[in-house]
Amino acid sequence: MKLNEQERISEALLKHCQQWAQRVQPEALVCKLLGHKPVLVTSPALNRECGLITVNGAPRIYVRASLPPVRRRWALAYELAKWWLTRASLKPEEASEAALGIAASLLIPRTSFFRAQSVVGEKSAPLAEHFGVSESCLVLRESELTERPLALVAPLTVRVRGAGFHWPEEKELRELAEKPRISGVKKARLKDDTRRVALWGTSAQAATRGRGAVQPVATTD
Repeated sequence: MKLNEQERISEALLKHCQQWAQRVQPEALVCKLLGHKPVLVTSPALNRECGLITVNGAPRIYVRASLPPVRRRWALAYELAKWWLTRASLKPEEASEAALGIAASLLIPRTSFFRAQSVVGEKSAPLAEHFGVSESCLVLRESELTERPLALVAPLTVRVRGAGFHWPEEKELRELAEKPRISGVKKARLKDDTRRVALWGTSAQAATRGRGAVQPVATTD
């Protein structure tokens, strides 16, 4: 899904639910759109963090009660976005992928992000705390909105965001992430998961991604 469409959907949902606060409340979105509060589950019968189940013809979101607040906020936003996209006739696999970007847009709205930067500053950790999201989610969303070239190297995935940049193939990118310094690239190990490394390309190095370069992966937490 293109970024403009992602923004259009998330902004329409927030407007419908009258969510104008600096920190969007996913529980309130669920109540407004589904007509009920999320159901907290303590039973091990729920074998995943969060899920949407139809009960007597009505959709209900069940969420594991033991989830940390930041993770719970993400799980609710993601399930709600996936439900909305499925209603729009997207196939389940397409909805699952597109819901990642919409969930991030719901939790970090475009206008709220730039307003928060002017108040909180531009450091990712304080901004993540301000919005109640993980630092990984914040840096990915920031690069979407500012077009600052980013490669987020995690144990299982490499996600790229922002303006065109000649990132190398995944294997080499992982090797670069382990180096203490990289010419033309700013590096930071994220606090929400120290196995994740954010690499930001400098404007002087910016270029179109070359053949064999890593490809974009949808925003996630």
